[in-house]
Amino acid sequence: MAIKEYIHRNLHNPDLCPSLLARQFKISMRYMSSLFQREHTTCSRYILRCRLNHCAEQLRQLPHQQISQIAYRWGFNDMTYFSRVFKAQFALTPRSYRQERI
Repeated sequence: MAIKEYIHRNLHNPDLCPSLLARQFKISMRYMSSLFQREHTTCSRYILRCRLNHCAEQLRQLPHQQISQIAYRWGFNDMTYFSRVFKAQFALTPRSYRQERI
């Protein structure tokens, strides 16, 4: 799906959201929702999951890089929010996740 490719190429953009994608692809928000509904998710959740997966990968691969730098690189601009959603996804804080995976 071209939308998913666009998402993966632009995960670093903190403004990446369903409405930006709808404008970019000249489709309605309703149609955008239906595309992701087929996969039992929403566009926002898909973007969040992709960002979190990239962060988790880099937490393992780049042990000396600051957690905040990794989060900012993948479009998170609020560390409190990042920590909360990361813990919800992986059942560990980013710091604990890194310590267990190294």
